[in-house]
Amino acid sequence: SSGINAEYGGLLQHKIDKGILDPEKITMFDLVSQQIVKMPNDYTGIKLDIQGISMFESKVNIEVSMACERTIDAIERNGGTVLTRWYSEAQLADMREGRTPSQEVVLPPTQLVHKYLDPELCGYIIGREYLYFRNLDKA
Repeated sequence: SSGINAEYGGLLQHKIDKGILDPEKITMFDLVSQQIVKMPNDYTGIKLDIQGISMFESKVNIEVSMACERTIDAIERNGGTVLTRWYSEAQLADMREGRTPSQEVVLPPTQLVHKYLDPELCGYIIGREYLYFRNLDKA
């Protein structure tokens, strides 16, 4: 899957600083449409990885397909949140084509459900309320 590396992390910070992106809610579509990341042609989505997080100075609330625990911890230390969410093939195709994807929430394949139920990986199936309180506990 595609990740946000240091170069893209700096670009994300730049777009936040210029007011192009709202750090209160950054979605995968924002990352793709602002050319911060390229959506891979396969059916994977975007994984947020630790390499780009060192470039963030902002508190960000970001939604991506996957994120590693170290990156989640780094974002939460700055007061931000991460939400990992499964996207359908059609939603990812829309993003690749520059179209806003439907907001329909879809369940991941059975073999991946555990990742989206895992509070340490900020999975969307556990709910935003849990993630909000998790972040308060770390502050």
